[in-house]
Amino acid sequence: MDSPDSERLQRLYGWNGSTRAIPQNRTTQISTYGCKQVCGTGADYYSWSQSSSTITTWVLPVIGILLQAPFVSNAFWETMFSIARWVGSPIASLAYILWNIKVSGRCALMADMAGPYDTTGLDRSQKRNLASVRDSLYLLVAMNQYSIDPEALRANRNEAVPQDAGCYSSKPTEGLLRVALFSKDLRLLKRQRVTDELEHMQPVAAEPVTPVEGLAKELQALDQNAVEIRLEPPDELNAMRQKLAQQLRETRRKGVVPVFVSTLWFLFALAISIQSSFGIADRNPVSADDIRKKLNRLVDHVRKSLMDDQVRNMFINSIHAAGERADMRRRIEEVSIHCKAIDSVPFFAKFSGQGRVRWHYGAAHPILCDVEDAYVAQEGRHWLEDEARARTFLVLGKRTGGLDWLDYRELWQVAAAVICVCGTTYGAVGL
Repeated sequence: MDSPDSERLQRLYGWNGSTRAIPQNRTTQISTYGCKQVCGTGADYYSWSQSSSTITTWVLPVIGILLQAPFVSNAFWETMFSIARWVGSPIASLAYILWNIKVSGRCALMADMAGPYDTTGLDRSQKRNLASVRDSLYLLVAMNQYSIDPEALRANRNEAVPQDAGCYSSKPTEGLLRVALFSKDLRLLKRQRVTDELEHMQPVAAEPVTPVEGLAKELQALDQNAVEIRLEPPDELNAMRQKLAQQLRETRRKGVVPVFVSTLWFLFALAISIQSSFGIADRNPVSADDIRKKLNRLVDHVRKSLMDDQVRNMFINSIHAAGERADMRRRIEEVSIHCKAIDSVPFFAKFSGQGRVRWHYGAAHPILCDVEDAYVAQEGRHWLEDEARARTFLVLGKRTGGLDWLDYRELWQVAAAVICVCGTTYGAVGL
C-alpha cells in the first residue's frame, strides 16, 4: 500500500502522459519537471578527499606510465606498438624486464669477480685489464637489448661446417660475438681501402707449427712494412671497445632529465596522498638506432678481419698452449666460414629490450653461462689474474651451445611478473 508521501510525490512529479517502447507505470516514472525539482539542476561535485583519492589511485599513475613509455624518435607506429604491448601484455613485458635486470646483474657480478677484493695492490697493467673486461661486459649488456638478424643465425645451417666441429645452430654466431667482445690479440684490418697491390699480397700457406716459428715464416713470406700497412695497431680492438663503451656511458647520462621529471611527478603524487591521508613504476632515453649502428660497426670490423687469412693465422698463433691453439684454430675457422655467409647482413637487427619483442632472450645470458662453465666457475674470485689464459677461454668457450636456447631459470621471472600483475589487479579490485 502506497504511503501518503509517495502519493503526494506522484501527484506533483509523476508522469501521466503517454510513453514509447516501455509500458506506462505512474509509480516509477517521473516527469522532467519532477526530476529537476527532486535532483536539482546543478552539478554535485565530489569532496576533495574523494577527488584526491581518485587522482592518486588512477589519474597520476596512468600519466606516469605514459611519461615512461618507450618513445622512439621519428618512429610513431613503432612507439604505438610498443605502448600497446606494454599495456596489453603487462605480465610478458614485466617478465622480460626482470630477466634483463638479472642478466645485467650477472654481468656486473662477473666484472666484480674479475679482480681481487682489494684492488689497491694491483699494478697499472692489471687495472687496465680489469677496466677492459668491464667495458666488454658493459657492451654485452647493451647488445643484450638487440635482436640478432635471423639471416645471421640461419646462415649457420646453410654453410658447410666441418663434421668434427662439434657445434650446431648459432654457435659460430656466438663465437663472432665472443671475439669482438673479449679478444685483445686479434689484429684488425685497416678501415681505409688499401692499394690493389697490397690487397693481392697474401702470405704463403704453411703447416701449423709452434707460435713463434709460424709467425716468423708468415712474416718472411710477406714484407713487414706491407703487414703494418694492412693492419691496425695491436691494441686497436680493445681501444674500439673502450671508446664505444665510453660513448654509451655518455649517452646514458642524457636519461637523467626524464628520470628527474618523473621523480618530481612521483613527489607531487606523494604529496597529494599524504595530504589526503591526514584529512587536510628498463627505459631507453637515447637513440636505439644510433647505438645499434655503433655495435654493428664493431662486430662488422671484427668479421671482416676474421675473413682475412693472414689476420686469422696471426691471431691463432698468438696462443702458446698447443691444445688450446688447436681448439682455437678449429673454432675460428668455423667463425670465418660463418662470416662469409653474413657478408651483407647487419648483425643486430632492431632494439628488442624491455619486452618489445616476443621470445627475445638476448645474447648476454648464453655467453655468460658459457664463460662461467668454461673458466670462471673453476677460477673463482680474481679469475682475470692470468689474463692471457682467461681471454683465451673467454673467446674459446665450450664446443656446444649457442644463442637460441631458453633457460628454465627464466620461469622465476615469469612467476614474479604474474604475482606482481595479478596481485596488483586483485588489490585494486578487492579494495
